[in-house]
Amino acid sequence: MKVGDLVCFYEASGPGFNNDFTIAKTGLVLEIINWADEGAPDRNFGTDIKVLWQDGIRMLYSPDELVVIGESG
Repeated sequence: MKVGDLVCFYEASGPGFNNDFTIAKTGLVLEIINWADEGAPDRNFGTDIKVLWQDGIRMLYSPDELVVIGESG
């Protein structure tokens, strides 16, 4: 995943969810933020992905919450 990629966010659906998922929204990756806690960088660190959604809202997500559906050139 990289800046400029098109991503989607899936929501669980169906009775009892039963691993049925539908595309909830599609957005554009604006920024990839790698971070580490100054007090414990060896065990408290991660990556956040800033996404711009079709409705203009920008939000942060964990990489495992998103699926790349179109890669930028």
